[in-house]
Amino acid sequence: EELSVHALSRNTDNLFYPQRKVISVSSQKGGVGKTTIASILASIYAHMGYKTLVIDMDPQGNLTEQYYQEDDDFPSEILSDPDGDEFMPGPAHVWNMFLDNEDVIPLQLSENLYLVGSSLDLADIQLGDSDEVINNFHNSIEKLKKEYDIIILDTLPSFGNALAAAHRSADWLVIPSELARFSKKGITYQLRTAMNTKQLYKTDLALLGIVINKITYTNRKSNELLRIQENYRELLADQYGDLLLSPAIKTATSIVESQAIGTPLIEYAPKSETSLQFTQLAQEILRRIKAEEENHA
Repeated sequence: EELSVHALSRNTDNLFYPQRKVISVSSQKGGVGKTTIASILASIYAHMGYKTLVIDMDPQGNLTEQYYQEDDDFPSEILSDPDGDEFMPGPAHVWNMFLDNEDVIPLQLSENLYLVGSSLDLADIQLGDSDEVINNFHNSIEKLKKEYDIIILDTLPSFGNALAAAHRSADWLVIPSELARFSKKGITYQLRTAMNTKQLYKTDLALLGIVINKITYTNRKSNELLRIQENYRELLADQYGDLLLSPAIKTATSIVESQAIGTPLIEYAPKSETSLQFTQLAQEILRRIKAEEENHA
């Protein structure tokens, strides 16, 4: 049977439910596709039958925006008064997760998919007392973990309270990278800051893998890449080996088109090669989590 999200979603009885369920999609290099990867993975897990929560932790709010039509106001659940002069977060705004004992009520987007959104106002969280806001976020995640099967954090590329909070609270780290010079550096920086946070807060955060994103084929029959990309793929393979997740994700107009109309890729182009690649990636991530959990059982 053809591997697809829709084929997988019919068989929820055999799903593996991870104990350690919080995945941070992070890179300290912008433009590598963090938001795209986080949102598509979340929609795939939801279609598979997992109750999935995706949390936008970037003040730019790109993850939140892509669920709505261009230039539309965010719903009142995220911003209580979108046109007002004063910032009034709704119950589904990530701002609440950084406050002490504030209720967070994720916004349901579809049958199994839920969102905690963001907006530019989140930038102010970087200025607060770091330990307090980081621990408040962690306490919020601990509560939400009881309600959801998988939680995906879409982080911002710059270091500060929000990124530290994600690394403090996540079980797994997934790092997207392009096959380019500065993206390769972004992996190094991200690992360094994540492991510093792990040591500081004595967490079990583990690098699950690196997603190679935005590849361009010059010859599909032989899977040849642009020469410069091939060079960087070899460098990453030498440095990280089995930590490179499979498959690498190719550049595709279907991703841009689906985002433009606010429709998940797997609904916009369910039989496309890109949907298939992301479905395989989602399964590979769960396979690795399962193997790690069994090894530490």
